[in-house]
Amino acid sequence: MTTPTAPSKPTAPAAPAAPAAPKPPTAVKPPAAPETGSKPGRKPGQKAREYDFTGITLDSIAAPRAVTPEMKSRTAPSRSRDERQIKMDEIVRKTHAAWVSAGKPTKWAQMPAVQYNVAPAAEEAFSYLVRRAAEFLGLAIKWGNPSGTKINDEDGNVVLVFAVRDRRTRDEVESEDDEDDEDDSDN
Repeated sequence: MTTPTAPSKPTAPAAPAAPAAPKPPTAVKPPAAPETGSKPGRKPGQKAREYDFTGITLDSIAAPRAVTPEMKSRTAPSRSRDERQIKMDEIVRKTHAAWVSAGKPTKWAQMPAVQYNVAPAAEEAFSYLVRRAAEFLGLAIKWGNPSGTKINDEDGNVVLVFAVRDRRTRDEVESEDDEDDEDDSDN
């Protein structure tokens, strides 16, 4: 037989702890910039630059104008593309055209790709040419060998393989069924 237990009395909730007094902010002086000729920002004692935003309204920011072909031509960057970059632009354009002709496949095995065997010292510069061409043309590069391990040919050169496709929009990225999305680099 069990003995009845007396109902326990409710206890009053503990009083909330008083919030700790906020600590006063401590001023930390940024480290002095090295004297290397670089531009670290404002010089010590120099006032922050103030901008006059008079005449700039939220409505004017929200309503940009369409760029006419004449204005686009007049405002084009003046730095010309060198011969290497122009040649890579052409290769990227042709590879993209082959991808379009193949029906815009999303699976790596069906994507037309190109291979280059590049000296290890030139790998970074070569990749830069490819990425810059894709950016210039508004396209995306899909690199082969996403595992990160480099493949070398018999001469010790790095094997670079890439395909070119349209740059995807955010809703396409979320809805597209691509077997290996994690390795994509849409420039």
